[in-house]
Amino acid sequence: MFTLRCLSRPFEVLRENFRFGCRNFVLCKPNQKAHRNVLETKQFDKPLATQSLRSLHSQQFNKTPILNAEVSASVKTDFIVLSWNNNTQSKFHHIWLRDHCQCLECYNHDTHQKEVDILQLPLDIKPSSVELVEGKEIKIIWPNKHTTVYSIEWLQQHSYSGCKKENQDDEAILWNSSIASNLPEPITFEEAIQNEEQLFEVCQRLVNYGFAFLEDTPCNLEAIEKLSTKLGGFVKETHYGRLWEFGTNGLQFADTAYTSQAILCHTDATYFTDPAGLQLLHCIEHDGLGGMSLLVDGFNAAEILRKNDPESFHFLSTSKMPFHYFDKGKEHFMAYGPMIELHPFWGRVARIRYNPHDLAPLNSLSTDDIPRFYKAFKTFSSILRAPDNEFKFKLSPGKLLIAANWKVLHGRTEFTGMRTMQGCYVNRDDFLSKFRTMRGNRL
Repeated sequence: MFTLRCLSRPFEVLRENFRFGCRNFVLCKPNQKAHRNVLETKQFDKPLATQSLRSLHSQQFNKTPILNAEVSASVKTDFIVLSWNNNTQSKFHHIWLRDHCQCLECYNHDTHQKEVDILQLPLDIKPSSVELVEGKEIKIIWPNKHTTVYSIEWLQQHSYSGCKKENQDDEAILWNSSIASNLPEPITFEEAIQNEEQLFEVCQRLVNYGFAFLEDTPCNLEAIEKLSTKLGGFVKETHYGRLWEFGTNGLQFADTAYTSQAILCHTDATYFTDPAGLQLLHCIEHDGLGGMSLLVDGFNAAEILRKNDPESFHFLSTSKMPFHYFDKGKEHFMAYGPMIELHPFWGRVARIRYNPHDLAPLNSLSTDDIPRFYKAFKTFSSILRAPDNEFKFKLSPGKLLIAANWKVLHGRTEFTGMRTMQGCYVNRDDFLSKFRTMRGNRL
């Protein structure tokens, strides 16, 4: 074993952006880089009901170290250990380091695809030499003289042990009914369409809170399609079609959305293996009473369940339930999934799949699991439908709702008269790709 030791340059800290509802925020001028020990933090005078999902599980993560102090590397039998300046360590196995080589021979920098053949790599491969260069790079020479060079920053970002980098797609903020008095400044439809910064703000609100409103939206399907294209590239087509315009003049599909009765909070398309990502909804006409829309933060409800009834939380996050859509002679969709889906690496809530109307006959559970299911299902439902967790509002012509179907449940109260809705779905993967690209262009 040998140890290499040196000093590295300061590592830039990404600025924490001010987000509506966040309790703490950092004051930075536009395009200003924030550095440790020079950040000014202020508190809102009024406590908010919102809370970062990441903060609830901060014990699961190590903060990313700032590489402005001593960094060391130690070569062991099967791996290299990097010791960071915050008293944490990261292990990198030799086979992993060889497999992830970023040289022109092993990695196509035009397509960003690996070109290493695993069959050509010995599983017990060991480096001939390892050099820490000016605290910025690790240079590895392998027995066949092949050279691999990693930046410290890249290794830190992709560490699979020790100082793990938090998943920025999970910047979820929890909220309850009090969110109604803490809504952000409105954004108009034209601002989102014409201004990239305003569009990014809409996307950021969807990632953080699971919903966003646009004002002054034209009452036509062309506007719905134009916005969906901005958010994800194209509309997600389903058996409902690409773009919808529907009222209460007949049951066009086997779905309670096409009636005037109240609809309990739910997520859409639970019967798809990959449920809808974003849902756009615009009420362009209503000449009666009722029809209040409601949103519920499913992540918040799941965390309440995790805290108050861990057994039920574990059951709903590990047991797959059957969901279906059945329209005799036309369609029969079927999918299975947990009501509370967790991130495979971070353990945070990643998706809610909840719709009591779409539950198929529960013949996929064991005899012992039936009582456990009904206990967990009822407890979770009582949290979701608690008035303190419901955000109610009225959709009206011009006010468009965009909802993240993986986080936020939606519903409505019963109504009278004619009510006409427009909308569509957008794939989650396409939306998140757009969001990551826009965010990366701002770093």
